[in-house]
Amino acid sequence: MRKRWVRLLLLGLLVYTLTLVVQLPASWALYWARGSVPHTVRWHGVEGTVWNPRIARLTVRLPGGPRVPAGPVAVDFHPAGLFTGHLGAGFRAELLGGEIHGQMAAGMGGKWRIPQIQGRLDLASLADVDSRIGLAEPRGHLLFAGKDLSGQQLPEQGSLRASLEGFQTALLPTDGPVGEYALQAKVAGPGRLQGTVKTVKGRMLGIKGRFRLDLKGRRYRFDGESWASSVAPQAVQDVLSLLGPVHNGHVAIHRQGRFR
Repeated sequence: MRKRWVRLLLLGLLVYTLTLVVQLPASWALYWARGSVPHTVRWHGVEGTVWNPRIARLTVRLPGGPRVPAGPVAVDFHPAGLFTGHLGAGFRAELLGGEIHGQMAAGMGGKWRIPQIQGRLDLASLADVDSRIGLAEPRGHLLFAGKDLSGQQLPEQGSLRASLEGFQTALLPTDGPVGEYALQAKVAGPGRLQGTVKTVKGRMLGIKGRFRLDLKGRRYRFDGESWASSVAPQAVQDVLSLLGPVHNGHVAIHRQGRFR
């Protein structure tokens, strides 16, 4: 009889412990882990459990000072992946006037993987990140998607694509969009990206070429060309002369340097 009570007691303790783990409030977990979270990350209004946190507002400070606000943010962890050494999760967040969602997984040794990610951002909302961008009064939408991204800190594998739709800016006063553009890129090594940019609809200003980015060394290179359509206003055509010598309405672009 005594052994039976011991087994029942141990079973009860096990069930109680599992219940605490499964139902642990996300706000408690973030409070306990606040010392290990980078000081550049701030949050407000946390609900849900540790496995399904919901954050009303999340702010991340980028290098140089700009802050990126997001929210609400929803994350759904997949604890079954712990048995294989990876903690997976699905996520969705409102970000810069649009939305971003996808899947991610974190493994041992700081390794990470993002099988898929996609989103849509409002260019006008970039003024919330950097007031200098606001001076240009950009308008339009940026659509992007990533596939099979993985690495350790910096990306080491994967591909990216993006499109800029309905782009306008106060720096180039026009009656309609300047153009629509598409980008295709792949990760060519730790922190190195290379790909192409092309014009999908160049109503006013066209551009095409190849680029390389070194995220670790903070260097870039672009080789291509740009052109203005015959119906483009003078302000758009004047931009070409700032890029280099103009020949038959086209200008060759060869730029390389460092970025912050």
